[in-house]
Amino acid sequence: MTHWLKDRFRLGAIWLAIVLLIPSPSLRSQDDVAALQKSLKSKASVTIVVTDSGLGGLSVVAGIEKRCRSSRTFKKVRLVFVNAMPTAKKGYNKMTPAEKVSVFNDALGAMNRRFKPDAILIACNTLSVVYPDTPFARTAAIPVVGIVGLGIDMIAEALGRAPKGIAVIYGTETTIESNSHRDGLLKRGILPERIVSVPCSGLAIKIQNDVNSEAVKTAIAGFVRDGMAALPTPGPRVVVGLCCTHYGYSSTLFSSCTVEAGASAVEILNPNDRMSELLFKGRPKRTYPLVKTSVDVYSRGELSVEARKNIADLVRPASLKTAEALLGYTHDPELWPYPGPAAPQ
Repeated sequence: MTHWLKDRFRLGAIWLAIVLLIPSPSLRSQDDVAALQKSLKSKASVTIVVTDSGLGGLSVVAGIEKRCRSSRTFKKVRLVFVNAMPTAKKGYNKMTPAEKVSVFNDALGAMNRRFKPDAILIACNTLSVVYPDTPFARTAAIPVVGIVGLGIDMIAEALGRAPKGIAVIYGTETTIESNSHRDGLLKRGILPERIVSVPCSGLAIKIQNDVNSEAVKTAIAGFVRDGMAALPTPGPRVVVGLCCTHYGYSSTLFSSCTVEAGASAVEILNPNDRMSELLFKGRPKRTYPLVKTSVDVYSRGELSVEARKNIADLVRPASLKTAEALLGYTHDPELWPYPGPAAPQ
């Protein structure tokens, strides 16, 4: 073996060793989920904060509220949804990495102080990627679960059921650029050629404003074409990872566009559904004859009437309380300071 080849092999081995030492989002998520379920196991009444950088995560709130009524394993559940976008015109994908961490850390601190939750669910892939770098993550006294690890688990399980299938992961720029889903799947033994990632710039806000608009249909069709064009083989079974909480509202469109683009079969994976189930696994078998649920929605930035009506219509079939809470949300510009003293502008 020549010297250059030996050096290249040695560097490759070192890189692989380093990668394997880094905890994957999936493993971190499993630990966080275990802590959540252990913490809530003996509690009959809980307050849960669900947060997102927009309104996609309200589908998680709706799913939880619905399951509370059907399972009756909690006596009283207060659900508080907090839109973590600091203003209507300043989304996290427009921030520098340092600003994302600073702003979300301030938002988490405010949620914890004001609502005193038993747990926080980060129903947002973008913010789940940001969370580990926040000071809050190092000092949190309550369970905090991000959605990225749940998505990794779902995609890995689906690829295990379909040995020749290929995963196409759709997410925001921040989510895709982090490579969190890709790295997590590689650690689960998924070959790199079975993973395609597609950043969907601006799609979340289009869905939030009007899920049935032509702008949404055109955008999704284009992103799906991009994803399918990157596949190594034509016409495979495609596992579609909807790795932005907004995208689940357009799951039918993602499915039909994927079929039209040449997939032989499609499986749609929406991690929102799995997050909605977390509170109920491992609960005692005891049930309560009467379950009291409440939902509140808070936002530091003002929410448009159109966006609130659009999302309320989408979550109403699962949870009327969630829809009504969104329509009558609390706009609180003082929810946390922005820009904070550490937030670069």
